[in-house]
Amino acid sequence: MELADHLAFAGLINAHDHLHLNLFPPLPSSGDPLLSLPVRDAADWVDAMRERIERPDHRVLRALPTGLRAWHGGLKNILAGATTVLHHDPPLGLFRRRDFPVHVPRRIGWAHSVGLSTSYGPDLTAAWERRDHARPWFIHVAEGRDGRAATEFRRLLTVTGLNRALRLVHGVGLAEADRRLAIATGMGLVACPISNHRLLGRTGPIRDFAAAGQAALGSDSRLTGGRDLLAELHFAWTAGLASSTELLNMVGVGAARLCGEPSRGRLAAGLPADLVVIADDGRPPAAQLCTLQRSSLRLVLRGGRPRVADPDFGPLFAATQTPWHAVVLDGRPKLVASDLLTPLIAAGIGEPGLYLPT
Repeated sequence: MELADHLAFAGLINAHDHLHLNLFPPLPSSGDPLLSLPVRDAADWVDAMRERIERPDHRVLRALPTGLRAWHGGLKNILAGATTVLHHDPPLGLFRRRDFPVHVPRRIGWAHSVGLSTSYGPDLTAAWERRDHARPWFIHVAEGRDGRAATEFRRLLTVTGLNRALRLVHGVGLAEADRRLAIATGMGLVACPISNHRLLGRTGPIRDFAAAGQAALGSDSRLTGGRDLLAELHFAWTAGLASSTELLNMVGVGAARLCGEPSRGRLAAGLPADLVVIADDGRPPAAQLCTLQRSSLRLVLRGGRPRVADPDFGPLFAATQTPWHAVVLDGRPKLVASDLLTPLIAAGIGEPGLYLPT
């Protein structure tokens, strides 16, 4: 393939998503009688959602198989060039399938959060005690802007002690002293800036962790977050939360290190052939990445197989014997590997902005 005047990035790493929740409609910023945004902390949001999920539109979606909803979450990510995604929920067997849309790391240690450790997901203490000591360990911490959230980091340390394997998700309410301690210990922060800003009215301490090379970027689910990882990149860059070079690291090499996936996030012989190709407009590559939309990606490869591409990459689908569907994505014609869409088409599940011409 002739790729003069193009740039190739390693497949992007989304360090935090709830893959099975992306089908649910986003929370409205106003006018919801059950939830007035921003909230104080995640506990307030959970309380409001207990009633919200009983609405008819949510009940219909909840009735769909979890695996099918997670497949849709994988499609959301691959369309935006994210080929590796950390799923912050119990793992599903279909993640092992070769045709699942994205690579979901296995053996990742996790508990949902300090505040919900006894009501959702594995118990914090039990999960920490049975962890794989060679792998990173993820948990929602300080997901709020009140005193309750600010105490969570110290509560976590009573279980884990100071440990560089910790990956703090969100961290919006981290006190300055706790932030310095976490960085000095070698912990990582996984930031989801759109989700945090919408839900809590502020973002986490991204600058400090990014400057130390200890930050990764996540999209959260569409319930609270942006459309995809590219939207999170653009928001973080335009808000000045990190430089474009730091943000590239947060979805590339730095994210791979924090997620315990050293073979991801970079391009080299013998590594997984996960690629994102774009037309080069002459600006620094990191700056271009921070202004992309999914429709402007020329080609997304996963494992050397074309997944999404502009129509002129049709010969690549033929050469790799990859069946495809011709679609329109956000107004632009694209080719999408058929195996990505078949389960969703069969179930009548669509993706906003993606249309199959009839």
